[in-house]
Amino acid sequence: LKAEWMSVAQRGLDSALAQDEKYKDQIPGIISRIERLIRPKYSKKTQRFYLEFLEDGINASELLIRVAHFEAFMKDIHTEVLRSAPWLLGSTNPGRQIKFEKLFIPGRTLNDFLLQEINREVRSVDRESLTFRSNYFAEHLKLPWCSKDDLEFLDQVSDTRNKLSHEQPSLPVSPPFLEKASKLMRDIPGSCFAAAKKRYNCF
Repeated sequence: LKAEWMSVAQRGLDSALAQDEKYKDQIPGIISRIERLIRPKYSKKTQRFYLEFLEDGINASELLIRVAHFEAFMKDIHTEVLRSAPWLLGSTNPGRQIKFEKLFIPGRTLNDFLLQEINREVRSVDRESLTFRSNYFAEHLKLPWCSKDDLEFLDQVSDTRNKLSHEQPSLPVSPPFLEKASKLMRDIPGSCFAAAKKRYNCF
């Protein structure tokens, strides 16, 4: 980029000299001043700052995508578990009452009603905090997520996601933080998927 700036400046000076050579002796001084003006913009320190800023932006974008994928995977796992073991709805909401007028609707089957209740339960849990969701999976579905320490870190990831989305879009995300978060958000769905397949014969 620095070379491009100098090339543009040189072409401008050459064009000016083609029309009038009286400024020929001043050309070296003009070029020197131009170099001094643009040197700070393309110094190693400045370039390092731009690279770090760019890396932070890329890391932040990747974190947002990974959190979104993690939450989508966990919702899918929850949905498939309830489809395979609908009796779990009774254990999670033992006091829920359904009126006949909502249960028996013309054109709708009992399976339609079941799918509606499953989607309702999944959406309800998904709106809760990570700690709630983790406890829910462990207690009601018998699908533990991770250790207490990992869950605390996952809370940090969620907090960082919220800040990036709503408060500080330029918040730095370090490579080690992203790497640890990425691994955890791969491991949890993977372990839950394997456990759900074995326990509920789903997927």
